[in-house]
Amino acid sequence: MHETAFILIELGAILLGLAVLARLAGMVGLSPIPLYLLAGLAIGEGGILPVVTAEGFIEIGASI
Repeated sequence: MHETAFILIELGAILLGLAVLARLAGMVGLSPIPLYLLAGLAIGEGGILPVVTAEGFIEIGASI
């Protein structure tokens, strides 16, 4: 697989995880924002699940 495919799979998995967190928060009666913040702390540099593949893609997308 190409690097682009890995980036898209990784970003899709992140979005799916955030959707699951939002659904969970809705079932409990909370706003999903605190869970998004906790997920942001857990994923990425210094977190439990480092997301290294998509860093360049996200940086370019953020600058646009």
